[in-house]
Amino acid sequence: KSYLILNAHVRIDWLKLAKKEKNFNKILHVVIIPEWNEPAHILRQTISHLAKQDLPLNKLIVVLGTEAWDKNAKNTFEQLNSEFGKLFKKFILHR
Repeated sequence: KSYLILNAHVRIDWLKLAKKEKNFNKILHVVIIPEWNEPAHILRQTISHLAKQDLPLNKLIVVLGTEAWDKNAKNTFEQLNSEFGKLFKKFILHR
């Protein structure tokens, strides 16, 4: 059943529907990616898929949410920020 629902939703032009909303041009979208000690290649794949969305990327804020004790978080963020940071409205590290 879930597969059928997912397939039905994939076929909907969500951007077309969203553009009908009042003040659509003022709406920003925030995607929070919670992670702890996740390999950079996995996060890169996730962010790469976000960058391929049909939503205008200047309306998308991406937040990489990490744990304070994740020693690699800052380095991982800096690496991903250099690759993807300029694509989005904002690309933020939150610890």
